Amino acid sequence: AARRFSSCAVIDKVENLKAVINAVKNDNPHLFYINWYTLLYKVEFQGYKTIIYFDYIMGRKDAIAYYKKAVEFAPSLRGSTDYESIKNVHDYIASCTKYDRKVVDNNGFRTNDHNMIGPLFEGLAVCEGIARAAQFLLKELHVECTYQSGYVKDENTSGYHAWNLVNIDGSIKKIGYYAFGGSNSLV
Repeated sequence: AARRFSSCAVIDKVENLKAVINAVKNDNPHLFYINWYTLLYKVEFQGYKTIIYFDYIMGRKDAIAYYKKAVEFAPSLRGSTDYESIKNVHDYIASCTKYDRKVVDNNGFRTNDHNMIGPLFEGLAVCEGIARAAQFLLKELHVECTYQSGYVKDENTSGYHAWNLVNIDGSIKKIGYYAFGGSNSLV
């Protein structure tokens, strides 16, 4: 339904709908045009069906244009190995994306900071958008990549953070984009 830009979707009742929605969001960076923060849902039809109402941050034409540009660009980052592709994606995003300090300092919220549009087309994002952009590009390059998020704490800072896990020759590695210290790293 979201790929067709429908206003809503009707699904069977799901016990933990919020977890299902998060799984769909986290596995599908190409659904960047949905405003996941204003998604509404309610149980209807005598409690057997759930209606999910979508809120889109852009129209279908703009979303398709962004998607096509990103898909066409992704092959330019392909390396001769998965590791080289991962490094190319990491280095590209790290070189062209500035971390949006306004969000960290609680002085603003930009939806595109949290999806692939911010880092790939505007050069501004937070860790969530950076991780989603990396996930999108790596999936296009056929590299196994997942989006991860959680609360992190180290000696100097703590807060919510997002990163990627990638599969390099059967070994799971973390790609980290660290804004707290102002640096990016490929771990």
